[in-house]
Amino acid sequence: MRVRGISINGRLTDMGKSHVSYDDAKPFLSENSQHNSWILNFGSGNLNNNNKYNSNYVRPCTASIDFRIFQDSMFEAYEDCLIGKRSSPQALEYIPSASVDVCRLAWEVYNFSYEPATSTCFMVTFPKLREVFAANFRDRIIHHWICLRLNPLFEKRNEDLGNVSHACRKGYGTISAIKQVEAGIENVSHNMQKEAWIYKGDIVGFFMNINKQKMFEVLKELIEKKYFASDKSILLFLVKVTVFHSPEKNCFIKSPFELWKKIKPDKSLFYNGEGIGEPIGNLTTQLFAGYYMSFLDEFVERLFERKNYSYTRSVDDFVIVCDDRAFLKRAIKLIMNFTHNELKVECHRDNVYFQPASHGVKFLGQIIKYKRRYTINRTVGRMINRVKQCLLECENGSMTLLRAEHWAMVLNSYFGFLVQSNSWKIRKKVMAMLTPSFYQYYYIVNSRTVRIKNKYKHESNRLCY
Repeated sequence: MRVRGISINGRLTDMGKSHVSYDDAKPFLSENSQHNSWILNFGSGNLNNNNKYNSNYVRPCTASIDFRIFQDSMFEAYEDCLIGKRSSPQALEYIPSASVDVCRLAWEVYNFSYEPATSTCFMVTFPKLREVFAANFRDRIIHHWICLRLNPLFEKRNEDLGNVSHACRKGYGTISAIKQVEAGIENVSHNMQKEAWIYKGDIVGFFMNINKQKMFEVLKELIEKKYFASDKSILLFLVKVTVFHSPEKNCFIKSPFELWKKIKPDKSLFYNGEGIGEPIGNLTTQLFAGYYMSFLDEFVERLFERKNYSYTRSVDDFVIVCDDRAFLKRAIKLIMNFTHNELKVECHRDNVYFQPASHGVKFLGQIIKYKRRYTINRTVGRMINRVKQCLLECENGSMTLLRAEHWAMVLNSYFGFLVQSNSWKIRKKVMAMLTPSFYQYYYIVNSRTVRIKNKYKHESNRLCY
């Protein structure tokens, strides 16, 4: 019996030959796909393809990533996980044991025995009531390991589709999405020389209604076709574990139970049923969801191929601007059918926003019109409430350096958002609220940036750590 092209520890060998080139051995590699292998028929000498779960064949050995290399990649993910989170309570608790536990975690994954740990579930009340799951820190390392490998593939797909997606992407975000919608109104309407129409859509309870099986299928197809590194089998394993994990079955509930009575059942994983919903709070959830919705981007691109249009998406919220009113109305039904049949999620059908472009559109906290943008009242109200909370801490003397840094970050995010719209009167109103106690700790640059006074930084070092 002569077996050709067996791969052992990364080396191609051939009985009877001193050397086998890659091209010679390629047709005889053991792996055909993740689930299928080339099977040697000992009766005829032919190679067949069969499923790995069958028990009537001998599976040849296959090359895999060296454990030491894989362990180094896990430490890389650990360092990536710490960026911007090194001072968080979870990180501070994990760091002392990291040198040992990361090795242990790498070994669990390498042997395909890894299981997610207990998550922490709580309710966020601001800006709206929302269920959030915080993964265990070692599980976050896994999430970063996955994303370090898949994010380049996600980015490539977004670029191929014209960068219409703006959420969870470096160099993109809320402001870039708003600007793209504004540019779309200008371009499609030819600077308002002709009428254009706007359709704004979104998905009902998006994260909580994602079909896990469907999401895994599209991710699996991407990995099998586009990912070629030696840790491919490990990546598939971790993606499957992460997608199908149900944190609601093993979690520590931190918030009062009464808060769950205030949200709709389709807004919680505890009520959605088996195989439905991905937890809000995980890095993988955000990135996987972005890729999942890219199939809608692809569908819209094909649908409007011959039309003068603009399309912008941020997670599950999207805006289409088109100069053909009749076609856009027909397209809305087709888009709803596509999300239902292909993505297994539902667009809002009862409350459809369909207006002339001259009326503008409310999108991501701003009202976007031709050559101008306004911040919605709800966002302004939230900023005023946050300013009042900051002033209260300034006046009662409870301000520490950590709290001062927190409030500076919060207020700067609001100011940064406001300056992207016609908001001078609003910013003037907010600054008029600031009391002398506020200026004990802060000063303001160009009516838009809050800075902590250096004097206070030095005085507060002993208070904050």
